[in-house]
Amino acid sequence: MYLRALRIENFRAIRKTVIGFDSGTALIGENDCGITSVLDALELVLGFDDKSRRYPPWLFHLDPETGRPRGPIGIQLRFAERHAGEWSGAEYEPFEALLPAAGKRPRELWYEARVSPAGARDGEAEY
Repeated sequence: MYLRALRIENFRAIRKTVIGFDSGTALIGENDCGITSVLDALELVLGFDDKSRRYPPWLFHLDPETGRPRGPIGIQLRFAERHAGEWSGAEYEPFEALLPAAGKRPRELWYEARVSPAGARDGEAEY
């Protein structure tokens, strides 16, 4: 299994972007180009399972005119099999209900997290 694509909306300085990944993808760039934001977005989705977690307002992409969040943070991960049937093993049984039926083509699984800016004016937002 590998991460095939990452879509980020309204997260830190990122208004909206989609990043595709291959087996040899590397994230490189100058300082302050957004690589840390991309990694932090992955951590936000994969790094915890506490739905009561609160988020500071600076995590939201702010409208330059109003200084308020433009909308909810949206982070979408698209995982894919490297080859058809890879997800048929016992280690994938916990995800079986989420997976499409196996076929001749590699399957994909989408995972999305959305964080509402409600309460962000008060210093925190809710998941």
